[in-house]
Amino acid sequence: MKPLKSLYFLTFFLSIQFAFTAYVNSSYLANFVSTKSVSLIFTFSALLAIIGLFFIPKILSKYCNHKILFSLVSVSLVSLFGLFSSQTALWIIFFFVLYLLTNYLIVFSRDIFIESYSEDKTTGKTRGLILTATNLGWIFAPLVSGLIIKYFGYSQMYLLAAAFMFIGLIFILGPIRKLKDLPHRRIPLLETIKKMIANKDIKKIYLANFMLQFFYSWMVVYTPIYLNQNLGFSWDKIGIIFMVMLTPFILIEYPLGKLSDKIGEKRLLIAGFIITGLSTSLISFLTNPNLITMSIVLFMTRVGAATIEIMTESYFFRKVGALDADIISFFRNTFPLSYIIAPFLAVIFFVFFPFNYMFLALGIIMFLSILLIRSLNNLHS
Repeated sequence: MKPLKSLYFLTFFLSIQFAFTAYVNSSYLANFVSTKSVSLIFTFSALLAIIGLFFIPKILSKYCNHKILFSLVSVSLVSLFGLFSSQTALWIIFFFVLYLLTNYLIVFSRDIFIESYSEDKTTGKTRGLILTATNLGWIFAPLVSGLIIKYFGYSQMYLLAAAFMFIGLIFILGPIRKLKDLPHRRIPLLETIKKMIANKDIKKIYLANFMLQFFYSWMVVYTPIYLNQNLGFSWDKIGIIFMVMLTPFILIEYPLGKLSDKIGEKRLLIAGFIITGLSTSLISFLTNPNLITMSIVLFMTRVGAATIEIMTESYFFRKVGALDADIISFFRNTFPLSYIIAPFLAVIFFVFFPFNYMFLALGIIMFLSILLIRSLNNLHS
């Protein structure tokens, strides 16, 4: 099996297990702790992940990436079994933090392998395929999640996720084991930050990616709660809504990635922020939406988000290579960093404003994010 093809398959199995749990994690934790505590748990997990992302390039310079990836997936598998079998809040929190931490780091380890086998002239196409493989795992997961929660309960979701994680582990022992490792030099954090600041384009695309991850963190944590507790949608209907919502990631990321190889990313990136900002703001004004209306509006939020995602990925990885482990690590910290800042801001927001206005605020933030990239240099092959 060709290297990139094996990485596409691995990406699918690892993403589907995370997709099964992503939109139910906050509601599951809410059965054991308060809503405020849920935000704090996500924040603590993200803080640990940022620390882990700072240290993992150092580990990569001493150990092969295959061993790192195998270890992370193994620990994540154990944490899923822990979430399935645990009954007390303390153990649930422990395994949940461990699960999120390892999944943050798994993405970095996978990226190192991908960069070893991809070329700059086809970066958009390669990242589009990787994101498509990722999102294939997400497309049906919410529907399955909603049905399992309705008929069997939350904990069964983690057992199902463990099954797919185990397939990923077997895959790592097979074709992934044959992939080569490049020598990596450990670069101090301060030097990495200086490199990021000095390269204005990488700095701007980093900020654009952070705003996307900020959007995801608010939407993933609070949209299920809002739909279920505020608008009264049952979990099986929420599953249908989320399945429709996520289809843009399958439909448009690959063709947009190929298009960026020809025309560059900047114009499409700006369009993505406009679409995301407008459609997200609209959610605040839907006081009693039906299933179809809610599905369409959330679908449009992901049309914008999918456009931003493939453009930031394509632009960034066109600027770096596999040996830039420090820069890739720093770029990936936008995911956990958003889970530190976003829940903290959400807690403050809820003190002063009703729940539904969170979407209006988020929409405005996304629309204003265009200011971050207005002077970005356009790249294409």
